Amino acid sequence: MKTITQEMQQEFREAFDLFDKDGDGKLEIGLVGTVMRSLGQNPTEAKVKEICTLIDPEGKGNIEFPQFVKLMQDHWEEPLTEQEVANAFKVFDKDGTGLISAKELRHAITRIGEKLSEEMADEMIKEADVNADGMIDYRAYAKKLVSNPAYVITEFFRSVIRYWQYGENRESTTIMKRIRQGPARA
Repeated sequence: MKTITQEMQQEFREAFDLFDKDGDGKLEIGLVGTVMRSLGQNPTEAKVKEICTLIDPEGKGNIEFPQFVKLMQDHWEEPLTEQEVANAFKVFDKDGTGLISAKELRHAITRIGEKLSEEMADEMIKEADVNADGMIDYRAYAKKLVSNPAYVITEFFRSVIRYWQYGENRESTTIMKRIRQGPARA
């Protein structure tokens, strides 16, 4: 459980109030993930659903500020660094050029871990492949991702990051094997 400082609580209050559209001191449950992301957190959609179920078991559809502070305390993760995100992408850089293939990235994000839809994958690749040549400068893209807290880093990339941070475990080893297999050849 994270210790919440006075400064953090003030940031939470500002974000909460910003999204409390009618000023009634309650936040719509559907905005929890958005508010968390505005505070630099990066929960997956599955994690947001899990949190919402825990904090609103009766299905009231909203939470008050003390509940929000408690959920932030229980689910706070230090924001990912640019280097951690770049290391996750580095797995795909087999020749060490700083570039990864859009095809390999598409394979990973649509078939491994928390899978993105084809539409979300298209959007991510379009954003990452700025010159539309099928290759992604992953260091520049990592910088862009870290600077935008609203961007969701999928559980797939979190697993790869954990692999780089903590070494092998069952989950990361399975994912790393699937990455090394690469996209199916047609």
